[in-house]
Amino acid sequence: PQAKAIGSIIVHGRFKYACLGELVSNWLDHGGRIENIACQYRGMDLPDQTMTCGGVVKRKWEEDGKKLAELELFVENSSGKNTTPGTARVVFN
Repeated sequence: PQAKAIGSIIVHGRFKYACLGELVSNWLDHGGRIENIACQYRGMDLPDQTMTCGGVVKRKWEEDGKKLAELELFVENSSGKNTTPGTARVVFN
């Protein structure tokens, strides 16, 4: 089979990962720290198209005296497709 040309460069996956990390860090606003963060690359994003980073709190709990939250993260392309689903676990101060 012949490879299909995409016609442009694509946004690097590690850049999208970094954007999700920055999103969570800004949301915490020095009120906690990221314990872990991960994402999967499931679609291509092009540099001339809008990408939207976001997330929702899926769970909050206390464990061993720590206040924790589990987040569901995403990068959506201009068509609304989640190209980079992710998760994070944060600890609050």
